[in-house]
Parts: sequence; structure tokens; C-alpha cells
Amino acid sequence: MSDLQDVHDRGWAATLDLAYARSGARTVPTRREHTGPLCVQKHFEPEPTLCEHILVHPPGGIAAGDRLRIDVVVGPEARVRLTTPGATRWYRGEHGASQHLAATVADGACLELLPHPHLVFDGALATSHLTVALAADATFIGWDVVGLGRPAGDHPFASGRWSSRLELTRAGRLAYHDALDLPADSPSRNSALGLAGHVAWGTALFVARAAGAPLVDALRGVAANLSTGVSLVGEGLVAARALGPAEAIHQWFIALWEVALPALTGRVARAPRIWRT
Repeated sequence: MSDLQDVHDRGWAATLDLAYARSGARTVPTRREHTGPLCVQKHFEPEPTLCEHILVHPPGGIAAGDRLRIDVVVGPEARVRLTTPGATRWYRGEHGASQHLAATVADGACLELLPHPHLVFDGALATSHLTVALAADATFIGWDVVGLGRPAGDHPFASGRWSSRLELTRAGRLAYHDALDLPADSPSRNSALGLAGHVAWGTALFVARAAGAPLVDALRGVAANLSTGVSLVGEGLVAARALGPAEAIHQWFIALWEVALPALTGRVARAPRIWRT
């Protein structure tokens, strides 16, 4: 079997290993290694102390059999922002595909994980895991938005399966856990206790010592034409949830980030340049 045929049958097995450290007034990449087509663009420094990377998967989407693994280590006092150039598309196929992003954030460090939505096409068998391990004095702002099917083209998610797990620990203790196994024919898609007929949902987490009731009040004041909720789910941990169109959820989360980043870090929220292209 040729290498090309082998990739066609099994999908891509790609890894990306990133590490960052504080160096004087800057945050610099100390490790940037990859296998397969998963990579980052050159690092940007949109503001003092901040290193920004754009995660890129050149094939343009995740196909059947693909297995993507991203590991991120943020050292003490480092400031890192990760985003994507566009939505992550999961394509239909007979074999399952997966993406696992694992991040470790040290004391005094801040990680912003601000990707575009996952778009899960009809027939996809998709698994996404996000695990975040925070030191006691680390700051994290991140979100996950999932949309089923392609509503704009009248291509609903009629077959396939979406499975996900979001797990966050602080100082070695579990602080947040959310798992979902959703086949296309699940009754929970239309249940009032589930998605209530919506085709997209999202979770945003804001974690810092300063994350408390005042932040909850401020985030609740951000307008949204969506079904939303913001709550304090643990000491220093605020969660925002939303049901509605994927792009509308994404824009609401950006608006929340614009409020939360100054409140938690004292820094002004300046949108990544890639969001404007």
C-alpha cells in the first residue's frame, strides 16, 4: 500500500507540542514541534508580555480517521493566546475522528483559548476532548462552541455522533467537568432538558482568583439574542452557557471576553488580527 493510500484509509495522525516561558517583558515560545499537518503560524506579539499563536490544520477540516493531539504548557508569569483562523469542520465518514487539546498553566500565567466553533457535518463521527490543568494562581479564559449540520445550506445533522469532554482542574483538584455523547437521533436534541431544538451550544469558562460575583453580574449584563446563563460554579470559576446559532454564540463569547479580560488581568481586550481577515 502506498503512503498516500494509507493516509486516505486511516486519516491523519497529527500532533502539536507547544511550550511558552516568560523572558523579561516578553512571553516567548520555547517549544514548537509538530508531526503531520497540524501546526502554528509564526508567533505574534500584539501587546507587551503576550504571545499569540494561530492553530492551523492545513487540510481544512477533520476527516474520518483523523487523530489530532495538541499539548500546551504555559510557564510561570507567561501570557499566551491561542485562536484559529476559522471554524473547525468535522466531515462525514465511516470511521471516527478525534481532537484532544491538553493545556497546563503555571502560577501567575494566563492562557486565553479562543477558537472558532466546531461545525459537525451530517454523518460525522466526532470526538473532542479539552483538558486544562491550572495551578492555584493561574488564569484561564476559554470556550468551546459546537454547531450541528450546515443550517445555511439546509444540510441538517441527520446521522452521525458528537462526543465531547471538557475537564478543568485547579491545583490538582477537579473544578469543572462536562461530558456529552450525542448521536444524531438522540431525544435530548429536542428535549427542554437538552438542546430544546437548537442546533448549536457553547460553554465559556473564566478562571482566576478575581472571578466572583461582580464578574457574574458584569457578564450577565452583556446583551445576547440567545438562550444564555452565567453562574459562579466554584471559587474563582465563572461559567457561561448558551444555546442558539453557532456564530451568534461565538460573538457573545467574544463580547464576554472583552469584559472579563480587563476585570481579571487588567489588560485591554484587543481582538486577534486574524478575526478581521
